[in-house]
Amino acid sequence: MIVFLGAGASNVFGIPTMPGFINTFDREKSWGQGFQHTHIRGFYNGIKSRFSEDEFDLEVLMTILEDLAKKGKDLFKTVSPQTTDFLFRTSRKEALRYINNKGIKVLAEELLTKLKQIIRKECRNAVERSKQVDNILSKYDQLFKILSDPRIVMEMVSGDGAVKYPSDLKIITTNWDNCVETYFNRRQIEFSNGIVLRRGENVFDINSFQDNEALVGIFKLHGSVDLFSKADKIRKLSAFPEGRTSFGEEFGDEVMRWPIEFGGYRRIMESPYLDLFRLFRQRIEKDRIWILIGSSFRDISICSTMNDVVRLKIQRNYPKVVFINPSAQAVVKRLREWDMIILADLMEKNMIEERWGSDACNTKLSNFLK
Repeated sequence: MIVFLGAGASNVFGIPTMPGFINTFDREKSWGQGFQHTHIRGFYNGIKSRFSEDEFDLEVLMTILEDLAKKGKDLFKTVSPQTTDFLFRTSRKEALRYINNKGIKVLAEELLTKLKQIIRKECRNAVERSKQVDNILSKYDQLFKILSDPRIVMEMVSGDGAVKYPSDLKIITTNWDNCVETYFNRRQIEFSNGIVLRRGENVFDINSFQDNEALVGIFKLHGSVDLFSKADKIRKLSAFPEGRTSFGEEFGDEVMRWPIEFGGYRRIMESPYLDLFRLFRQRIEKDRIWILIGSSFRDISICSTMNDVVRLKIQRNYPKVVFINPSAQAVVKRLREWDMIILADLMEKNMIEERWGSDACNTKLSNFLK
């Protein structure tokens, strides 16, 4: 069984959705810390003003900033469709300024750094506030109780009592937060997320998933707020607002990615994402039950992988797919526009247009799985 978690699965714990993060940025009071307040705020508003409210969200903003921060001709080597769209919405003179002005590149890099700090703060809030942690435990307890058919259940006795969850469970997520890891840690259930201890450091090793195949697996296709890349290593570190570890060293580059469609198709060819997508495909090829929660499925590489897997199966071997999203019909419509018809049909067949974790959602999910 796989459980696919999107932004809607974390939103119930107080973490903004991709459009919701824009409202969070607008309310942020700490923009001036470390920057020239007027310039950084004005630069942000200048980008935002080029889009209507329903066109602009976190992924669009971060994609544009990442491109504008590139030096020299690097921008044109991997420019994203969203940045091209943004530049076409400006005058020729303004577009050239966004492309060539060194001050713009500094502002873009600083703003992207600031946004990542705010994102980390929002993600940490969900796992540091006792009320939200209780909510995390409650929501996942309810989910795994529904999913734990007696024939496929493993029982884990922890300090909190007996905890049941599906055997051979694999979690696939595009979320950057640590809510699901918090659940398994608190329930004292062993899991594998690619992190191993090497020479005193917690580092990401893609091969560790094969070494721990029997454990619950957590595959974070878009990275995580606590992963940082430095000196050819991806390390798991606790994130502090000042941008340095408890040992006083710099974190390195955040390992946080956004949909391949938004960040440029080069992402899928980068390590470890190439290997993560390979493992993702291997899992969904053999799993017969897919529980898809709260995802907008805008990463076209993920969608095409899922559609291709079911396309190559004969109909009687199709997985049982349950799709939970209040906006599920809009997602299915977009998949049809992308010609991913089989995946769209499977998602529409068992579609729950409710907020995940609600009583109505749990009741419908139980009925679908009977």
